[in-house]
Amino acid sequence: MARIRTRSARSHNGQLPDAAPIALSGLYSAIEVQNRIRELIKLAREQGYLTCDDLNEALPEGVTDADELDMILTRLRRLEIDVIEASEVDRYKDGKKDADEDEEDERTEPKVDIPDDPVRMYLKQMGQVPLLTREQEVEISKRIEEAEGMVHKHISRFGFVARAHLELARKLL
Repeated sequence: MARIRTRSARSHNGQLPDAAPIALSGLYSAIEVQNRIRELIKLAREQGYLTCDDLNEALPEGVTDADELDMILTRLRRLEIDVIEASEVDRYKDGKKDADEDEEDERTEPKVDIPDDPVRMYLKQMGQVPLLTREQEVEISKRIEEAEGMVHKHISRFGFVARAHLELARKLL
């Protein structure tokens, strides 16, 4: 089954996130399903993961459609909640301890080349693009000037443009 890491499932105001309404078909209430999903989120925060059995117990009997289950699993993935098989719980807990130790090691070692700042990423990419030569700049500026002249020529053919220019000149004076 899918593996996702848990993170704080709290919103900006410290509350558990409201599970956005899921359009579910069937005889059960969407509100009931949302409440059950909130309970699953609380359980995942306590345990650090969810098992497939937890999902089966928490969800109403009517939730059997694959699309509905996929929407629920997608919601849990977005909240970075691990959904694992019951047989993998011990292995997951051991792996989680190892991952926590690795994270502590990573915190002590500064990462030099990983740009996490968008501005740094942009500047790094821009540094890899070759600059224009003087000739290329002149050529581009000439093309821009020609295009501006053509636009001016075509727009000035319309009579209302001359009137608009005169009205603008009167307003400015």
